[in-house]
Amino acid sequence: MYVLLWKGIIPSTAFILALACHIVVTLIIRRYQKKIKALVEEDEQISLILDKELDPEKFLKEMTLFSEKYKFPIDMWLRNKISLGSGFNASGRIAEQIELYEKLLLKDNNEKYLPKSLRTVVYSNLSVAYLSNKNLNKALQHYAIFKISRNYKLMRRYRPNAITRVEATIAYLEGRYDEALTSMCNLLHTEQTNYQKMDTHFQLGQIYKEIGDVKSQTEHLQYVAKHGNKLHIANVAREMLVNMDKSSDTGGSNENRKRTDE
Repeated sequence: MYVLLWKGIIPSTAFILALACHIVVTLIIRRYQKKIKALVEEDEQISLILDKELDPEKFLKEMTLFSEKYKFPIDMWLRNKISLGSGFNASGRIAEQIELYEKLLLKDNNEKYLPKSLRTVVYSNLSVAYLSNKNLNKALQHYAIFKISRNYKLMRRYRPNAITRVEATIAYLEGRYDEALTSMCNLLHTEQTNYQKMDTHFQLGQIYKEIGDVKSQTEHLQYVAKHGNKLHIANVAREMLVNMDKSSDTGGSNENRKRTDE
């Protein structure tokens, strides 16, 4: 416009309005992008409470406050809900995690507000929740829906560890212990968050328990018990180790009594 004025050409009213609209829209878009960037950064900082500090209750508190603080666009809102579900899982509140995801799907069935890609993410996370609850049939039903989605192919390519973890857990619950053991051992040599590392060690402890390798079971449970901070699986590992010690002491006492009797 300034060039036109310099040349002595007077722009039309329509041109001036169009330029003004363009400037306003550009400013709105930039402001929106800045807000989304700030939201994502805050979300990532809160996620570190779970992934690094291993404190699920603190994470749930901060994430709940965060969700009440802003009006999210639908993809951010869903990401927040899925994060809350992960917090429920980490604190052992599996029933609340399942209820949260089931409500998302029920609401979507009634209102059709979720894009297909986001809907399949809910199915994926719901299958993980049911695996944590050892409800294999329900987990397989939801995972089957996720497997035929484009998101599954993308995760296979860009986040293979997430797929490996789920399918190893399925193999474990189906009694395919060798397959589950190989997959989980491979995960130990990949890049993981602290939370994922604790889960891998805990799952290995469970698998070794089933195949009767008490030494390896103890090693993995001790790792989780020592480094897992406030995770539910860390508390479970500590309880399992105490019970194993008691069982060992009882076994030793019985053996001594038997020798005395002889």
